[in-house]
Amino acid sequence: MPPSTTSHLPRRRDEAPAATPGDGKPLKEARDGFERAYILAELRAQDWNMTRTAERLGIERSHLYRKIRAYGITPPK
Repeated sequence: MPPSTTSHLPRRRDEAPAATPGDGKPLKEARDGFERAYILAELRAQDWNMTRTAERLGIERSHLYRKIRAYGITPPK
């Protein structure tokens, strides 16, 4: 099944804006913003199931939890 696209949807306030070359962001800041948005999108796609999300991202579940904490991502209430 092809991945769904959400480019037509408005960006949520808690998502980092995409970095654009020449916008003056250091590489680490741009990479962190992309990684946070990517993890958040995958969490939503997997209905916040941590095991499935970690599997889809190709990382250990404990690593996913560390990244969620580091990026200040909070699950919906």
